Amino acid sequence: MSHWFSVKTKFNSIDAIKKAATQLGYMVTHNRMCRGYQGQETPCDLVMKLPGEYDLGFKKQEDGTYEIVADFWANHISDYLANANALKEAEKLFNEKIQNQEWSYSEAEAFMNEAKISKFMQAYNCAALEELVRMQGLQYIANTLPDGSIVYETYGNTNPEEKVITTVNADGDLKVEAEGFTGTSCTDATAFLQNLGIVEESENKPEFYAEENLIMEVNNGK
Repeated sequence: MSHWFSVKTKFNSIDAIKKAATQLGYMVTHNRMCRGYQGQETPCDLVMKLPGEYDLGFKKQEDGTYEIVADFWANHISDYLANANALKEAEKLFNEKIQNQEWSYSEAEAFMNEAKISKFMQAYNCAALEELVRMQGLQYIANTLPDGSIVYETYGNTNPEEKVITTVNADGDLKVEAEGFTGTSCTDATAFLQNLGIVEESENKPEFYAEENLIMEVNNGK
């Protein structure tokens, strides 16, 4: 079976935010000022203190998720939170989209801002995924690929042939594939992963009616 859908990542786990920050060597504190250009500050519910004079902040929204607040000017944030290769590719795509007038400047800027925290995005998505897997009572094996992607094989205790493979790319995007499932069980097996964000697109592929695999694209809204 084959089906895909895109998900825009939402920061909905304080524990995952803190775990990702700790993994990168930074500390997250509650209810403090987030620093930016020329000493300007804004209050945030959570703040990741970075070296220098800029921070990454998080403000809690009405739906319980957290919105990132930061001054992304120059490289004050990306020097610490970006994957270098992912940022380089993003800059190339940014220039192409602007030159071809395919994106508005605000759309392109939002895309670049995510690229500037791509290392943190990957760490957060890994931490959030691990948290969701534990909540489901499942187990996983994680491996890092040469390109920096991290692959999770998630499985239960009933059928060893049934597993969900999740690849978290260096830019923070995810691709999920269910193997060994029959009927609609692959959809059920991956439903909990939608908690990583908001489903923006959903479509059955031709293989949906012929295969027993599920493919789900998660791309942070890019």
